[in-house]
Amino acid sequence: MSQVLMKERILEGFGPRLAELRQARGLTQAELCKRVDASQRVIAYYENEEAQPPGALLADLAIALQASADELLGLKPVRQKPRRNQRGS
Repeated sequence: MSQVLMKERILEGFGPRLAELRQARGLTQAELCKRVDASQRVIAYYENEEAQPPGALLADLAIALQASADELLGLKPVRQKPRRNQRGS
């Protein structure tokens, strides 16, 4: 059985984008962590480190911040106005 090794790929600037979007939406880290069911320490970690969250948390962050995952990852420019929340608040 061969083992496939995946090369970790980090897209730069995730932390600052996350913090910028959170602040633009008028949320504190504590408020965001409640919306995504994570600890404030986790939010602070991803805002300050060159790391990216796992897919499930990325999706939750995008929904909570009314942004796309592409916007969070820097693959598309961040829209000034939040998109409509598809799950409801």
